[in-house]
Amino acid sequence: MRVESQAWRFVPWRCCVDKKTIILAVLCIVLAFAWPSILHQFYPTPKPVPVVQSSATGEVAQATAVVAPTNQSPTIGEKPAVEPTATAKKPDTPKPPEQEAVLENDLVRVEFTSYGGGIRRVVLKKHREGAHDPDPVVLNRAVSASNSVASAPMGEVSGLPGIDRETTYTMRQDGPAMICEAVNADGLRLTKEYRLGSDYLIEGTFSVANQGRDALKDARMQIAMGTSSAMVPSDTFDIPYLIWGDGKTTESVDPSTFESSWWARRTARDVIRFDNVPLVWAGLEDRFFCVLWMPEAKTGSLSSVRKLVQHPGHVLDPNKPRPTDWGIDGQLISPAFNLAAGETYKYPFKLYAGPKDYKRLQKFDQGQTAVMHWGWFEWIAELLLKTMGLLHKIAPNYFFVIIIITIIIKLLFWPLTAMSNRSMKGMQALSPKMTALREKFKDEPQKLNAEMMKLYKEHKVNPMAGCLPTVVQIPVFIGFYYMLRSAIELRMDGFLWIHDLSQPDTIAHIAGFALNPLPILMGATMIWQMKITPSAGDPMQQKMMMFMPLMFLFFCYGMPSGLVLYWTVQNIFTIVQMKMTKLGVPGTKPPPAASAKPQKTKTR
Repeated sequence: MRVESQAWRFVPWRCCVDKKTIILAVLCIVLAFAWPSILHQFYPTPKPVPVVQSSATGEVAQATAVVAPTNQSPTIGEKPAVEPTATAKKPDTPKPPEQEAVLENDLVRVEFTSYGGGIRRVVLKKHREGAHDPDPVVLNRAVSASNSVASAPMGEVSGLPGIDRETTYTMRQDGPAMICEAVNADGLRLTKEYRLGSDYLIEGTFSVANQGRDALKDARMQIAMGTSSAMVPSDTFDIPYLIWGDGKTTESVDPSTFESSWWARRTARDVIRFDNVPLVWAGLEDRFFCVLWMPEAKTGSLSSVRKLVQHPGHVLDPNKPRPTDWGIDGQLISPAFNLAAGETYKYPFKLYAGPKDYKRLQKFDQGQTAVMHWGWFEWIAELLLKTMGLLHKIAPNYFFVIIIITIIIKLLFWPLTAMSNRSMKGMQALSPKMTALREKFKDEPQKLNAEMMKLYKEHKVNPMAGCLPTVVQIPVFIGFYYMLRSAIELRMDGFLWIHDLSQPDTIAHIAGFALNPLPILMGATMIWQMKITPSAGDPMQQKMMMFMPLMFLFFCYGMPSGLVLYWTVQNIFTIVQMKMTKLGVPGTKPPPAASAKPQKTKTR
């Protein structure tokens, strides 16, 4: 007896026609995009509770214990960056009272402190904290009186003999510039000049002058870049990053990078350092805002620590923190320099502190747009964002802009979608014949493939047309998703019950459960779409299709309302197109039905 091999054979049309493959691919994509929302289901936002100052302080003390004390010698590699000196300020010396000064323009208010001679915080006048909070956004902020998120003012310098984070500076204003100065006991003078322009950009220079007798060797300035933390602890997209680039490539660190990972082959760390790396710019960011340092020295080192943040009205569990419970500190370390008596070392830089506005970041032309995290789909996201900007000139807000651009995308892909719908109806009409062929040639796979292709050719049905539109639209969908996820334009913009397109459209809480109408509407449109979609012959595939709306509802329930609005409008227009195809509207010609010719029987 001859046993025929049943080895699996790859057939191109079979992998395209198989709805299981398409469904699984779509689910994998949705799962990847919806992961932050799923994470939020396991790390839900706790109920608001009054913040107790003493307990909050204790929690933060425990959380920030990884930050190296000032009197230690921070190291770069294995070599100490600065040797401890006896010229440091004595502990019993009374500290002078703090002085404050301000530079501001129409967009920002930059507040300076004499403690550390740096920027205590940056107030963004044109951006609000929340839909129901009129206070302006503050970078490097303190979220409560008992818990200062920022470990140090931006621009604070440590690592020089006798000059550290405990040093008190003298401050004076010179027009649009703020001058901060400090001198140690040996005549080493550090002068910081910050000059604010008309935008979010600050131009600065740190000058180290050796006015003493002894030479200064192998010195480095360790400059506090600031602190980044989530603005909204319930926003699973709002993860802080330390990011830097060399003009061509970028790297980043988020709170999870400090944890051990077997697949990344790393152990848990309290401090992350990168020594003597090509450095064109470096910064800290959250979902919508960033602080970017751009030194003229094209090399340097970076150091970062993470710490837990106590947000007002939310419980912080140090044993089980959520991803948004972490904040990141960054430190920019200058190249080593030597100073003989009478010499001066200058460290010029630019500092951007403001929104992640793609147009502004693009002007730097050194890869700073990487803070948008658009990845490979940047060109698609950029095109869509520019189109949205043009549409916003005629539309009242971005709610209508998203609807209009979704319609435009659907119209561009209309021929492909119509082709897909015709192919699906054609495949449905051929289902009985295909079932008969599979039964007839179940032991002859090659013969079955040949007969299937013959059947498709006879009835002018292209099996690949069913999956081609989906494959082509996936990059556009991903680019649109990334663009909407980080577009500052959507923040605090909405319509009707939607107050912020960058957040879920929650209208109420029922027993602690957020009621979001838009995802429910999206699920309803998906159910409607499934009902009018040509059904597959396989009962298992039909069951999978029935559960897809529920799965999408679960995945998308906590997503930003702008993304859910896009998906909902897309579903509605897909339904309209399918109805037009079914009714035979001109331009949407339905496929030819598979005619079943009666077989002639011979009579004797």
